[in-house]
Amino acid sequence: MRIETIFRGGLYLHEFSLAQMIHEQVIDVLEQNGGKKIKRVNLKIGEYSLVQIDQLEFCLKILAEEDSSSDQCSYVYAS
Repeated sequence: MRIETIFRGGLYLHEFSLAQMIHEQVIDVLEQNGGKKIKRVNLKIGEYSLVQIDQLEFCLKILAEEDSSSDQCSYVYAS
């Protein structure tokens, strides 16, 4: 599924914008440290954050597929 599909009908807009910010920060840290690949990212999501983890995970997966430095990345969630 492509990024454009997410926006059709307003699906996942809140989670997608969060996923974009997370992905951009992860890529920035990767570049600052001279890394080439991201293997794992640990996220702690507060129980009152109003974030749907399954939707966030879906959006992060879409972004990772679009970026060769994170295409094999796994995100681990804790609350």
